[in-house]
Amino acid sequence: MKREVNYEGDVAKAEQKQPTIDIDAIIAGMPDFSYSDPMPTGEYLLDTVFQGKLSDEQFRNPYRKSRLQEVYSHPTTWVYKKDLAQCVIAADFKRTLIEAGVECSNFSYLDIAGFLKVTDETKREQLAAKASRERWDGHVLGRRVWAANVVDRVNDLLNEMRYSLNQTSERAAIDIETLENDIADLRRRDAVRPCFESEDQRQLEQSVEEVLATIHRSMDRLKRVSNRFSNIIKRGDLKPAA
Repeated sequence: MKREVNYEGDVAKAEQKQPTIDIDAIIAGMPDFSYSDPMPTGEYLLDTVFQGKLSDEQFRNPYRKSRLQEVYSHPTTWVYKKDLAQCVIAADFKRTLIEAGVECSNFSYLDIAGFLKVTDETKREQLAAKASRERWDGHVLGRRVWAANVVDRVNDLLNEMRYSLNQTSERAAIDIETLENDIADLRRRDAVRPCFESEDQRQLEQSVEEVLATIHRSMDRLKRVSNRFSNIIKRGDLKPAA
């Protein structure tokens, strides 16, 4: 049976679920923010503002559907907005790792923040788990994070190229089939006269030649791109640019 919608009741229930948060009390108890190690501040805000866990949406932007904006806007808060959000995200990620059984005692705040540069969630957690097991130092960790980002960027670019090529070829196949059907229908209606005037035919032939030339140029570019991708992979031991 379809549920009867009661907007006022739904809103009231949603408001009841929201915990009461005293921003002034949170500010009063917040640890002093330290740029060398803001993790204590992040963990404190994670517990007091977010009840210990960020949603997926808040992990991307902690200011979404939360009262962190009020913490940032408080007259006594001097921390940059991005840095305040970053320390909360880092605290949430560290807690996720601990819950997954990853030993994090050897990670500094900069290490945790470095992992966050890896956009793929699964790869990020796997990389952190491996770094913990093998006890990477900061240099190795930085190189591995850099390499993971290169792989993600290459995959994103390849997927975009693959999607674009597939879409273009599928559209072209559908359009050509439609044109063939239209021409066949035109011939049936008037079998005596040619489908196109001579000038139109010349123009169409020229357009086809230009498309073919463009395809050949594109294939050459794709081959060069493919070779460059191969070189990137082969030179995977290069250090990231300073």
